[in-house]
Amino acid sequence: MRDRAFTLVEMAVALFVLALLFVQVSPHLLKTLQGRTSEEEARALWLKLSEIRSRASQEGTPYRVLASEDGSLWYQRRVSPDEWGDARKIELPSRVRLSVSPDVVVFRPVGLSSGGRILLEGPGGRFLVRISPLGRVDYAPFAEE
Repeated sequence: MRDRAFTLVEMAVALFVLALLFVQVSPHLLKTLQGRTSEEEARALWLKLSEIRSRASQEGTPYRVLASEDGSLWYQRRVSPDEWGDARKIELPSRVRLSVSPDVVVFRPVGLSSGGRILLEGPGGRFLVRISPLGRVDYAPFAEE
């Protein structure tokens, strides 16, 4: 009895078919992964803004989020009626661009805010983080309004 084995030609054909499948699937897979990356970055920003809102409520003092000219975001705690504490940077990946309107959003101790919008643009898409005047922070894929 003879053992059945694959020939070199059969292996080459199988590898060729797998390569064709990979070439067809990889662009779609890459786009999906990039989209998830942008969504994860939007979610991380949403979580950080929600944390800042919670701090304002828990500590009984306003916090503000500021956009700088280079596109980075910072937050500060009010330390006295006319003075804000040291600014701390909200870390975001370098491949993410932000558009913030207005440039400053204030979270008040009672849970309210001055309201604002942050458009996050990454390699996988655009997401809008909204801060309502009632203090609610949410995010969703960006759709032209």
